[in-house]
Amino acid sequence: HFIHLQSRKSSTGMSAVQSIIDVFIVEAKPVQLKVESGLSLSFTIVLAFQSALLILITFDNVACSNNDGVSILAAFYSSTVSDPFNEAAFVEQICETEIKYDALAFYIVFVIYIIGSGFIILINKRYIDRINRYDAIIKKQNIKKFIGFKPVLKTDNDNNMYRNKLKKILKIFIPIKFFFCICFFIVTFAEIISISLLNHSGDIILPDRNICGEKLYWVDDIITQQRCHFESEFMIFIIYYCVVLSQIWCMLMFVMSLIIMIRFFFIMDTTYNKFKRNYEEEKNYFKK
Repeated sequence: HFIHLQSRKSSTGMSAVQSIIDVFIVEAKPVQLKVESGLSLSFTIVLAFQSALLILITFDNVACSNNDGVSILAAFYSSTVSDPFNEAAFVEQICETEIKYDALAFYIVFVIYIIGSGFIILINKRYIDRINRYDAIIKKQNIKKFIGFKPVLKTDNDNNMYRNKLKKILKIFIPIKFFFCICFFIVTFAEIISISLLNHSGDIILPDRNICGEKLYWVDDIITQQRCHFESEFMIFIIYYCVVLSQIWCMLMFVMSLIIMIRFFFIMDTTYNKFKRNYEEEKNYFKK
């Protein structure tokens, strides 16, 4: 019974992961557009690193020590201290809140980036799904995962209706893709530059000290400064550079996918005419 429960939990976890993959990962049917699968995977990796970084920074603890030689206990106005260990933990707690609040711009930039990237992925997937449908219908390939549940009339297969629809979709999709590419470049560079310019944002990412005090926002001021470090600061540092490298790779994939999409638009008629000739030749061959 225990093994059965474990296998059920494992299958549930795998189903959740598969659902996430199905939402973001796109499978491009035309051979010329296979780079779209790589682009959606790159976006998903960027979002995974971004989310991991946000979660780690949000829930990680800080460790603090004196920055100016004043005892940590002297940070309080009270002359009597009942429990020095609890007082030290309290200073670390209020400093953790203060440091993360000072880096609020970092959270805003990252959340905007994650939402924007997710929106781009979903729009891109929507158009690729429509391209897959028309490509399968034009090639007379009854592949359910590409065609979907919307019915296909037999007369539509005997003319160029779906080829014209595909051209129309590409004429809309290519300018949208170009616009998203420019926006992605701007947001990515803005994120990197803003983190470099905002001192507090840079401090929480790099393995550098974060100064807390004497002025505090949420509680009464203290009379000493604390030098604080995140407990997982090296992991934060590594994940951040994984974010940057994956963003650079994603930008390259975006440019490549845009170029290939434009090329596909211009060679589409030639490609489908060639496919039609080969299809008719094979059909006539097997009739004989």
